[in-house]
Amino acid sequence: MIMEVVNNFLPNSLLKTIEHQVVNNVRFPWYVHHDISSAPTREVCKEINYLNNQIGIQHILYDDPQGGPISSYYSLFSSIPYLIEEMFKVKINKLMRFRLGMNINVGEEGSHYSHTDYDIPHNTCLLYLNDSDGDTIFFNEKVNDIYEELTVQSKNTPVKNQAVLFDGLQYHSSSAPVLNKTRMALNINFV
Repeated sequence: MIMEVVNNFLPNSLLKTIEHQVVNNVRFPWYVHHDISSAPTREVCKEINYLNNQIGIQHILYDDPQGGPISSYYSLFSSIPYLIEEMFKVKINKLMRFRLGMNINVGEEGSHYSHTDYDIPHNTCLLYLNDSDGDTIFFNEKVNDIYEELTVQSKNTPVKNQAVLFDGLQYHSSSAPVLNKTRMALNINFV
């Protein structure tokens, strides 16, 4: 699968609702995650400055092993798989996880560990919920490739309402914002 990017992904009415209920809502229940990139795989790249502080904040909306929707906020996001199918011309056979992630400014520039969300074949769609620095770094290597070290393929700066679809077995990293307070994204894994 070749990485694809779609700008202005969500209809404006849904984007405004998500901004009101999640992004700008001081009562939205975020949960601290001390190792934001914890995953079955974790690799490093000499070209990347990895943060000592891997903390982030998350809210899991849907988790297949937990039986599906696990958040009362899931219904707000439940139409997004249909938009992914329509905008990217793909078929979603099984949802694995919906996770809202917020990377916070930790006072230093750097990235979280390179990883894949799962070590089985899947696709990943990132939907950025705010404009921010804190690039997503995509690497040339994938799970089961033979390599000595990871090499950077591309970097993507978060743009509000931009969706990026890529092979979930491709190593990637999020980065902490330095110029902005937060970097928010919805991460959707599916088969």
